[in-house]
Amino acid sequence: VFRWTETNGGCSDFDEVTVTFYEPTVADAGPVTAEECDLNINLAGVQSIAGSTASWSTIAGNPADITFSSTTIFNPTVTSTAYSTYTFRLTETNGVCTSTDDITVTFTEQPVADAGTGGNVCGKDAGNPFTFTGVASAGTGIWTQQSGPGTSNIATPGSATSTVTVDTYGSYVFRWTETNGGCSDFDEVTVT
Repeated sequence: VFRWTETNGGCSDFDEVTVTFYEPTVADAGPVTAEECDLNINLAGVQSIAGSTASWSTIAGNPADITFSSTTIFNPTVTSTAYSTYTFRLTETNGVCTSTDDITVTFTEQPVADAGTGGNVCGKDAGNPFTFTGVASAGTGIWTQQSGPGTSNIATPGSATSTVTVDTYGSYVFRWTETNGGCSDFDEVTVT
């Protein structure tokens, strides 16, 4: 509270004003970017000033796709109805002081690898190859040999239903790995 006093001879008068000095906020929405292998993310905003308030909004991407568990807490859960990229803004307010920080989140569909079933084959070369029975889901896939007594030749490694031959008889384990953005999954089959 500040007082302004005026004096003229023996006469005086005063008036008072109140000024509040607020500590500036430094909004922190957490990491600059994130990729989520589903449709939910827990945001990790940080309160920089005790007593400040939070407000979250969607500033890029379709806001109609997004639901916040609460827009007024620093670490809400965000749920999307679509696999896409969105930018969320945290506005931190302390009195008349505000600051903002953004986080860009990509919701990516998690692949669910299905290598099909393994089996037995009579032979080992191009005359009688084994045909994988994998089922592709999201993203791209690739076959790799994990174990076996010899070396394999996978005709089309990126195809879930590729054929494979080997140079030595025996039991082999093959892995079908699917990758979609930063999300991946694998499944294995045994072929003898």
